[in-house]
Amino acid sequence: MEKPVKILIVLTDSDLGGAEKIVLSLARGLSRDPGRRFEVKVFALKRKARTGLKLEAEKIPFSSFDLGEKPGLVYFLRALGAIQAWRKILQAESPDLVHGFLFQANLFARLSKCFSTAKNISSVRVIDDRRFLIVIDRLTSSLVDLHLAVSEEVKKWMAAEAGIPEAKIKVIKNGINLQDFPMIEKTQARSRLGLLENEMVVLTAGRLERQKGLDLLIRAGADALKQEPNLKFLIVGDGSARQSLVQLAKGLGVEQRFVFLEARPDISELLAAADIFALPSRWEGMPNVILEAMSMKVPIVATATGGVVEMVENEKEALLVPVENEAALSQGILRLAKDPGLAQKLATQARARVEREFSESAMIENYKELYLKMARGKN
Repeated sequence: MEKPVKILIVLTDSDLGGAEKIVLSLARGLSRDPGRRFEVKVFALKRKARTGLKLEAEKIPFSSFDLGEKPGLVYFLRALGAIQAWRKILQAESPDLVHGFLFQANLFARLSKCFSTAKNISSVRVIDDRRFLIVIDRLTSSLVDLHLAVSEEVKKWMAAEAGIPEAKIKVIKNGINLQDFPMIEKTQARSRLGLLENEMVVLTAGRLERQKGLDLLIRAGADALKQEPNLKFLIVGDGSARQSLVQLAKGLGVEQRFVFLEARPDISELLAAADIFALPSRWEGMPNVILEAMSMKVPIVATATGGVVEMVENEKEALLVPVENEAALSQGILRLAKDPGLAQKLATQARARVEREFSESAMIENYKELYLKMARGKN
């Protein structure tokens, strides 16, 4: 029997984001491989959080370097200690592959080249046009054996903006386990959230940061409420923009129609209670939450950005609107609210597409095939 391929996966955070969900699925798939061809350990730069706890509960090795939440002096000092600890881990483990997810984790994982012969994989999950990040990526890209993009749009952006040769970029799209999203009775789900029967619930979920465009949703929602006063908006997530978003809703006089909930693991319960799912992002990679909404047959209105356009087609599985266009977003919400036939058609076709194209098992098999090829010296 061949020695298993040893893989060290590095995350920036270990809470409930899209990348963390993919790593949880991937680590499960690798650890349960019928042929026992893989040995996986997961590391997070920041404190242990909900995904890390899930990994530990399932006996998948997980460790945290417990860096600060934001880069600063404390973060930098702890990072120096983490680098020394990482060097010792690499020497003790002698991994075949080191795989980073998200920007900070990618940079940290690239340091492996200084201490190990392991091949390095960097996963880019989102299109991010901040120039200083692109410059850092370019300067360290020589330490990477293979870049993984989560969508074809991200791959094009990596080649055009970050200057990475297309031959060094591979696309593996996200997948979802439909069994994690059983159909839940809508009335009961709404009752548990304290929602009224006559309210038309618009849900969004994600990090409360500028990227997610939630300020646009609040402004669009305030406009839509003039025509549909029964609209109720649920914004689910944590992040640095929370207070400014709450103040924006108050300033527009719609604070009673916007409810802010902390990030929570029962996204299926929230989706079951929703009539519409909105994704107003300024930029994206391939948002898992769109797959989740498709799985639960919730009608979607989203900005046509990044890999979203590879997941749903406008007027077929969702309504797609231009980025930073509050009027179009408002009209999309109103169309779905006023036309239940359209909403049902889009939701049904979205569920069929997620079943057909975005299975978790296919995604995991793609990663396994890649890991085996790279461990055997074939990129």
